[in-house]
Amino acid sequence: MKKLVKMLALALCLGVGTFALASCADPASQADSNDITVAIARPTSSGTRGAFDELVVNSEGEALEEVAQFASCVQELGETGNVITAVTGDKKALGYISLGSVAGNDGIKAIQVNGVDPTVANIKSGEYELSRPFNLVYQGDILQTNELAADFVKFIESTQGQEIVNSEWIGQVDDAEEYVANSYTGSTTSLTLWGSTSVNPLMSQLVSKYQELNSNKTFNFTVGGGGSGEGETEAQKGNGAIGMISRECKVDGLNVYKLADDGIAIIVNSACPLTNVTIDQLYDLYANGTFIAVPGGDEESAS
Repeated sequence: MKKLVKMLALALCLGVGTFALASCADPASQADSNDITVAIARPTSSGTRGAFDELVVNSEGEALEEVAQFASCVQELGETGNVITAVTGDKKALGYISLGSVAGNDGIKAIQVNGVDPTVANIKSGEYELSRPFNLVYQGDILQTNELAADFVKFIESTQGQEIVNSEWIGQVDDAEEYVANSYTGSTTSLTLWGSTSVNPLMSQLVSKYQELNSNKTFNFTVGGGGSGEGETEAQKGNGAIGMISRECKVDGLNVYKLADDGIAIIVNSACPLTNVTIDQLYDLYANGTFIAVPGGDEESAS
């Protein structure tokens, strides 16, 4: 009887084919296949993680944010750079990062979701489903009363600022005006912008351009952080820091300035043949450990 049970179990495991569950398939045994067997996630403090878990909803209406524990094939990594490094080094890995962080990383590629390319145009039109806001959060009226913060926002909303925002993200200003070089005359020269590692690349570009346009001043901008949770925490301290978050604000009492909209790009190794993934496949990979089958380089998707 025990022998019969073992044979039935083996038959069931073999029967699932290329869509084998993690419980029935050992990644090491699939070393010569193209299947995606590793999923990379961000920590729960990450705004990208929060947005991804909220947006990935399967056909049954179940969201990843409702899953108590992810599958064993999921690896949690701290920052955007860690995700890029992991996927670059593993042709069987899939992860997610801000669309703006894809450019310049030759070891990865962003793939379609439900047959739609992750582009700014598709995010604006709503065709690409995985998108979220980039927000600045702060206490009181810092963006009005802090003269450097106020002028920096003026620059962000200028033609020069929006050119940077719209290069990889989606700006919020329709009728931008030119920022006049060396127009800042205030005495405040220090500003801390802390939080989301997804917002960081955009903010770093904005700060660099602002300093270039105000070359008559010496500034001390501090830009960094390890996640949106840190951004909210720093903003709550009331020390003048502005938090950067890559999702909706979850803390009462903080004011919100919407910086941009951003797409969440699904990335795989640049040598991986996978070009498309469905929302259901993403849910099943992270929640259930269902490997994504990649039949070969000529296939358009793992369908």
